[in-house]
Amino acid sequence: MSRSVSKATRVFVEGLDMSGYSRSIGPLDWTYEWAKDEALAQELYGYLPDQVTLGLGQLNAAFDNTASIGPHENFKDAEGQMRTVMVAIGRGGSAPVPGDPIYTGQFAQGSYLTDPGQTGQTLSAQMDFSHSAQADLRGLYAIPWGVLLKAKGVITGINAAQGILNPFTGIATAHGGFMVYQVLAADDDVELTVQDAATNVDGSFVDLVSSGVVGPGASGIVPLARGATVEAYTRWQLGAGTQATYVDFVLGFVRSFGQ
Repeated sequence: MSRSVSKATRVFVEGLDMSGYSRSIGPLDWTYEWAKDEALAQELYGYLPDQVTLGLGQLNAAFDNTASIGPHENFKDAEGQMRTVMVAIGRGGSAPVPGDPIYTGQFAQGSYLTDPGQTGQTLSAQMDFSHSAQADLRGLYAIPWGVLLKAKGVITGINAAQGILNPFTGIATAHGGFMVYQVLAADDDVELTVQDAATNVDGSFVDLVSSGVVGPGASGIVPLARGATVEAYTRWQLGAGTQATYVDFVLGFVRSFGQ
């Protein structure tokens, strides 16, 4: 089993790469609450299926008020707004690459505070996030862990590479899932898609789910219907709606196993 270190983590929020600002994020929560009760003769425990608690904890970042890109300008007056967040975790101490795990979801931004940093010479910004109701998932899925299909980096053409094998079972699944994307930069509109295939050959891949046509700075989650089949291999692709000559984005897919 590969291990990771904090410097191999990358954080993306609402189409912004926060990795160069973030000191820490977490804890990354995925729990089912057990309710305790008592009968006459013994204790009882129970829970409601699919009633999951997801949480990002706190994002601790360096303060920067640079217009449009700085954390302060983007998050200072945004308490209560829903944020699409992706945390990519590189294995083996290296930056994330396709196939590495992601933790993702949509979370309401809570409090935003600034205070002196750890050295006393810098300012830090702290953002809390509420536990998630997974807004765009509309109660379909209760799983935050998925696979990175496209790491941060500029793309200028379509993808002809092989895909990523289902890392959990190595086979197709029939429980749906959802894509998550963050468009960091582009010179025009783009359409991002997840493709799947039963065999890992370029010509075998077909579109599975699409972002639709979106612009620079866009982010979002697009769910499949529960029960949708997802073949063993998945990869990213630029859809027919792409007008940009270049785009820098990250994209992941969360495969459901019934959650």
